[in-house]
Amino acid sequence: WRRRIMDFPQRVNSWALYAHPWFQETYDALVAEVETLKGKDPENYQRKAATKLLAVVHKVIEEHITVNPSSPAFRHGKSLGS
Repeated sequence: WRRRIMDFPQRVNSWALYAHPWFQETYDALVAEVETLKGKDPENYQRKAATKLLAVVHKVIEEHITVNPSSPAFRHGKSLGS
């Protein structure tokens, strides 16, 4: 995990990203947890579950969602009134 906190709205791959308040709250708590882990154990914090989860969240946002947000993988069928 590299220190790269996402402040929303943010532009990634030319897309403007906005975060739901619940996501932002959870994301901020996860970032704070990883920073605490890094402060306590700078050599091994990257092995912790919270650090790995934060890295995956960043990867999904930067490499999957923003590459093609209209991908069928992100469609919810008729649940959103489509």
